Amino acid sequence: MFLLACALILSSWAAGEVPPFVAVARDGEVYIYLTETPARGIGFNVYRAPAGTGRFVKLNPRPILGVFDPYAAMDSLGRSYEILAGAVGGESPFQTLRRVRRSNFTSTILSFLDPKVAEVLGRLYVDRTAGGRGYLYRITFVDPTGKEGPPSRPQEVRGPTRPPVPPGELKVEVGDMRVTLRWGYPPWRGDLSDLAFCFRVYRKDPGAGKFRRVDREVILRMEGTPPSYTDVWLENGKRYLYYVTAVDVTGRESPPSEVVEAVPEDRVPPAVPKGLSAMPLRGGVRLSWDMNLELDLSHYDVYRSTGLKGEFSRINPEHVPGDSPVYLDTTMREGRPYFYKVSATDFSGNVSRRSNAVSVLVEDATPPEPPTGLIWEPEGRGVIVRWRPSLAEDLRGYYVYRGRTRDIMTRLNGSPVGPDTTWFFDGGYGDAGLRPGGSYYFGVSAVDSSWNESPMALLELTMPDDEPPSPPSTLAVEVKDDGTVRLAWNPSPSSDVVKYRLYRRPVGGEPELLGELSRGVRSFADGGVEKGVRYVYAVTSVDRAGNEGPPRSSGEVVPRDSTPPSSPRQVRACATPEGVEITWGRVVDRDLAGFNVYRSDLPTGKFVRLNSEPVRGRRFMDKGGTRRHWYRVHAVDTSGNESLVRTSVRPRGCVKSLRRP
Repeated sequence: MFLLACALILSSWAAGEVPPFVAVARDGEVYIYLTETPARGIGFNVYRAPAGTGRFVKLNPRPILGVFDPYAAMDSLGRSYEILAGAVGGESPFQTLRRVRRSNFTSTILSFLDPKVAEVLGRLYVDRTAGGRGYLYRITFVDPTGKEGPPSRPQEVRGPTRPPVPPGELKVEVGDMRVTLRWGYPPWRGDLSDLAFCFRVYRKDPGAGKFRRVDREVILRMEGTPPSYTDVWLENGKRYLYYVTAVDVTGRESPPSEVVEAVPEDRVPPAVPKGLSAMPLRGGVRLSWDMNLELDLSHYDVYRSTGLKGEFSRINPEHVPGDSPVYLDTTMREGRPYFYKVSATDFSGNVSRRSNAVSVLVEDATPPEPPTGLIWEPEGRGVIVRWRPSLAEDLRGYYVYRGRTRDIMTRLNGSPVGPDTTWFFDGGYGDAGLRPGGSYYFGVSAVDSSWNESPMALLELTMPDDEPPSPPSTLAVEVKDDGTVRLAWNPSPSSDVVKYRLYRRPVGGEPELLGELSRGVRSFADGGVEKGVRYVYAVTSVDRAGNEGPPRSSGEVVPRDSTPPSSPRQVRACATPEGVEITWGRVVDRDLAGFNVYRSDLPTGKFVRLNSEPVRGRRFMDKGGTRRHWYRVHAVDTSGNESLVRTSVRPRGCVKSLRRP
């Protein structure tokens, strides 16, 4: 098998050699095709001589060269580039050009199909001055240095070659939305004027005035393989006309073949439906099967019988859509076996054979009567639910459900409790108990021997709440500069807390309730404290039921301020036989703790405190003091703040007053 117009011409030369070129005349022009794609830098020159003479004249002023720049090649090809890239699967101009050049067979076919491809590959020269006269042609190859090689054997062209003969024996095969054409064509017998290498198919649609070309791919003339073409996506029942032409390497088209008529029609029934299954449901039987893959499938029909060998009757009042292979049979009677089959029908009315039968036993689908009169009673942290029994004759037992809402409930028992049992104990998940104060829905349904379940009888209840809430997770206490105590705490993890209670207790005293704060308030400023007094604070949580939880306590807190008291006035130091007596005036301050007395050897030296505890009165005796010492007196408050230094005094002789300060 070989391809005409390239393999035929290239491999069947009289001397067994492949000629370097083929010359073909058309419409007064001669097309010179190289039989192989020249390598990079190799060009060729074309020479012509009148027939019967040896006077060859060079036709081209410069050697004919191919285009090796991919983007220049793309520009030269124009619209033909997209077709070329699609033919060779090229994703870029570089890849497309490389793939075309890599295969001489591919490049030869594409050159014959489109002269622009031949020009880009450097394989074509067109002599437009031949004028239909007979000439001899020969070529020489030129290397990259411009050196010309020996001339080829000449080829004679005696005027224009005849166009291809039309195809014959055109036959038609019709099918579902398609027409297949087959035709014959004379075998190639070495005649270089027989240059037909492909075919074109034309169709005239119903109601159209002209034929139009319908083949989308090249139909090659292949030795030993009868040519054919299949036209698809036609309308069944419509009349179409066809003819075929042959095309040679110069693009000349043969006269049309005979015109044939074709009317596509669908005579093939759909495939037998497969995968039929039947599932009994409450109040019916659900049938389903695999969807057929035919594009012209219209619908399905369902058949039913009470015996496998009995008569099957259609049961669907309307056809089952072809894209929905499901049917629900609600016309059967409970407690009986049934057999089902399905058939498929296409848009042409072709009906498939019926599927294999499937059987199903339709069980009782009627639910029993539900239980009534639900009541409950607490049992520890659990619940006992009681009910009056169902009146169903085929009662299997009861299911019990629990949920926080009536819409979402969880079944508590895997198997039904016995039909004679009319109570159920629920101890919560893992018998850990239900949440105190939590609201719950309980439902009880009856189950019959066919596992039909009745509607639920519902009961709503709220568990007794005797569990105090958890305390806040933390309690932070901060003493501000003004002596105010600020408290802040995190929320209680209990979800039913509605408020917090705040307590203050002096160390060694009784706690005092400072106030009750709503759930969203978690801070408090206590300004009613006494400075220097040690306190302990506590916060408790209170839930909706009024349960008060354990306290979250702070450590000891001593309120202090940062403002020093006033400095003492009238500070005097008197030298006496017992030592130095220091006295001072009254200081008014509501949190005054007393006075500190300091001594130094110099008025600007380091002063050392003489008393270990604040002096409560306004007199101090320094038994080790002398006239050489200097003294200072500071007032001190309960927060440890000392007054500023006003002055330093030195002892002097004093006359004791009969009045004591």
